[in-house]
Amino acid sequence: MSMIKKLRLKMELSQEEMAKQLKISTNAYRNYESGARLLPADVLMRFLQMRGEPQDMELVKILEEVCTIRKQQ
Repeated sequence: MSMIKKLRLKMELSQEEMAKQLKISTNAYRNYESGARLLPADVLMRFLQMRGEPQDMELVKILEEVCTIRKQQ
């Protein structure tokens, strides 16, 4: 079971609700949860923020920097 599915079930959210929380379409969310597609950095960053684990916050900072660099290119 994927990490994002585990979090979704822990939060007692439907796939539609989780997609809304991540600010993506339900179809995109389903693809990420099933492993058919990889999470883009910005979606991964929002996912890690939802988890709220201390080690995740360090990753969020790194991802924010990566996203900023990509936007500048």
